Amino acid sequence: MLVALSLVATMLGGLARAPWWFWLVGAAALTLLLATDPERLRPSYADAHGLDAVPLLIADLKSLSKGCLMAAAAFALGIALSQTLPS
Repeated sequence: MLVALSLVATMLGGLARAPWWFWLVGAAALTLLLATDPERLRPSYADAHGLDAVPLLIADLKSLSKGCLMAAAAFALGIALSQTLPS
């Protein structure tokens, strides 16, 4: 639910022609929400040593990139919709 609300807020930011960095704020919020999802079970970095931590790092980078892509797409959609509205 919070992820959907964050995406809507990012899209509305694009619709309101917010500064370009607004999607970065949305991406940070989405990444934080994805990383702290209580239904996402995974071991911590403290349990993994050496090369065993690499898959955990890759999974975290996937979450980061997913958050950035979703926020950028929502912001771009908002900007595209704002272009179609009369000024």
